[in-house]
Amino acid sequence: MTAATCGENEEAGRLLAAGLSPDEPGDDGGTALYRAAVQGHAALVRTLLAAGADPDRESAAEDEGLPLCAAACWGHLGAVTALLDRGADPAPAGGRGPLDAAREFAGRDAEAEVRALAGAYARPGARIGVRRERSEGGDVRVVAEVRDEAGELRSEHSLGTGHAEIVRLLESRLPGPPGGHPAS
Repeated sequence: MTAATCGENEEAGRLLAAGLSPDEPGDDGGTALYRAAVQGHAALVRTLLAAGADPDRESAAEDEGLPLCAAACWGHLGAVTALLDRGADPAPAGGRGPLDAAREFAGRDAEAEVRALAGAYARPGARIGVRRERSEGGDVRVVAEVRDEAGELRSEHSLGTGHAEIVRLLESRLPGPPGGHPAS
């Protein structure tokens, strides 16, 4: 599970080769595929799917759900593409789906969003710096670093910038007429 959260594709590959099931939940019920998807680790998502991970298996940890919904919400186009290419349902039944999640953030200011997220966890006196970087798979993400008074890194928070493209991709994969709205 730690390998998935940290995006350690080689370590995950070794664990899978040693017989660990790609769908094996962690102690908290969370799945490696969900953790890799929410963090935008597209290569690891592909590795887990190639090893047989179920793209539509819900992660049972608190505040988690479907990998596709998580990747769409956090703007990770590479992870969304990998999941869809391996059969993830673009329109799961019930509740808020991946299209809703991506639409919520499409057109929003990613820098302001990630700065606010980091600020919610920062202690008084902390400094928050924001940068843009390419993540694996070529996605662009905005990263906010929270540093304490001594300049030590205390946390990082990131948000992908692929929401608008994810909306287009999901709409193209939905059943029904263009725009992804099934006929009534």
